[in-house]
Amino acid sequence: MDETSVQALTDAFTVSQIKRAKQSVSENKWNAFLSSTNHETVSMAHQLKGLQNNMSIYDSIDPDVVLDSLDLLKVFPDQHQQESTAAEDYTETQLRNLLHYFKNDFFLWMNAPECQHCGSKETKCVAHVQEPFEGRWTTETCRVEVYNCPLGHTTKFPRLNHPLNLLYSKTGRCGEWVNCFLMVAKCVIGGDFRYIWNVEDHVWCEFYSPHKQRWIHLDPCEAVMDEPLLYSENWGKAMSLVVGSGEDYMVDLSTKYITKNRITKPQIKQKDIQRCISLLNQTTLLQQLTRHNLQYLYVKAIVRKNKELKSQLSTTTQTPAMTTTIPKGRQSGSAEWTKQRGEDGL
Repeated sequence: MDETSVQALTDAFTVSQIKRAKQSVSENKWNAFLSSTNHETVSMAHQLKGLQNNMSIYDSIDPDVVLDSLDLLKVFPDQHQQESTAAEDYTETQLRNLLHYFKNDFFLWMNAPECQHCGSKETKCVAHVQEPFEGRWTTETCRVEVYNCPLGHTTKFPRLNHPLNLLYSKTGRCGEWVNCFLMVAKCVIGGDFRYIWNVEDHVWCEFYSPHKQRWIHLDPCEAVMDEPLLYSENWGKAMSLVVGSGEDYMVDLSTKYITKNRITKPQIKQKDIQRCISLLNQTTLLQQLTRHNLQYLYVKAIVRKNKELKSQLSTTTQTPAMTTTIPKGRQSGSAEWTKQRGEDGL
């Protein structure tokens, strides 16, 4: 079969998938899905829908603004380093450098803010509010944590979401770390990234490696790369659902990341999770049609997704083993906090 015939077949298949998506996607179908299930599933569905457009914000960011704030000499590998990591390609070595730089030189972890009035480090969170906050880049409405010190002074810690605001604040917890890291990685390295969300309150990201032909796990909070067993095997974290959301599709990654301590939530059925993800993917496919040609959609949104789903079902899929040099338990956050969350590896 010649190249023209192959192109015609792939275009025809993509068109058939688009027609199917158009038949399935409508506000009525989404509302019908929500009305047919329980409160817990509806809440989960709204969270997943919120993830759907997570990556779109990075398209509007000027890379020069980001690159001007970085020490790029600490990111690009020198010849000696590249020779010592022969199993990786140049991009993957860049990613390792960027993770190390981001954690150790660029971004800060926030357990609790110091009092803005007296400098006390003994502040306690007493409330959460939603209010506008004027960041250095833009004003955004976000969740704000309210802290009191022993003397009764109040300090606010905004949980900023916009990556450019985070570029200047350079502080937060896992949500802020991942939002800012994704922006930096896309500007420095480029390529395909996606946001990974765990229902039990942790987020990280992944990069699609053309060299390895698969998605690679990245956790900027820990400066860890390609260690998908980190949470179940190392932290001992109990989880029920892990979802990856990229520009082209959303996918349930629970089998990849949850190998131990899996939580079963009877009120949320697996078929409802898959139905929700399917509806969101059909919406994404139609949105991408306005930006990309049929060949792009075939390769990125159809073939890559189906290949990934097939590999999850395969018993021969190779999951990278845990690196023995990684310390036991979560390293970001205070010891008391990680223990309360069941992430200390004990």
